[in-house]
Amino acid sequence: YDKNNTRSFCNNIRTGGGGSHVSGFESGLFEVCKELVIKDNPNLEIELSDVLVGLTSLVAVRIKDPEFAGQTKDRLANREVREKTKKATQELVSGFFQDNAATAKLIKEKIIDNAKLRQHLKDEQDIFQGGKKNLDLLKVLSSSEENEEIFFVEGKSAGGSAEEGRDVKTQTVLALQGKPPNALKLVRR
Repeated sequence: YDKNNTRSFCNNIRTGGGGSHVSGFESGLFEVCKELVIKDNPNLEIELSDVLVGLTSLVAVRIKDPEFAGQTKDRLANREVREKTKKATQELVSGFFQDNAATAKLIKEKIIDNAKLRQHLKDEQDIFQGGKKNLDLLKVLSSSEENEEIFFVEGKSAGGSAEEGRDVKTQTVLALQGKPPNALKLVRR
């Protein structure tokens, strides 16, 4: 789910390295999806990866004189194919979005969620790489407090692994400094 699953062919030959037809497809898809998202979210910056996450696609072209590149000759190199594939993709996807408004809305929301999650993860990474010392509680993406969870962990080392494994939409981690006292032992005294 978290990666792009694109299979590509040229004249029924598998092009595992992609090439100009895949590049044209992705470019056309990105432009149409970006236009769809930007209408309602002009300040949101989306990237190609936001559109491609979770996508399964099959790109197949038939051309007269295919040129293959790469060490294993598994990448289509015909430049003219890129623009033709891009234009065809734009027309088909735009038409699909116009005819299927409900599906277009779901796709738009997924792209927006992907962009927000990517930006959130980038912000967290910048904080940790920048060495900001006073970050105690990581933010969650959920706007509803009833679905949020908080995990208290001992120290930064435990906090690091907990942060990697958490669901960023609903879970937050608070790394405590020092060893917390055992409350049960304190009561028995």
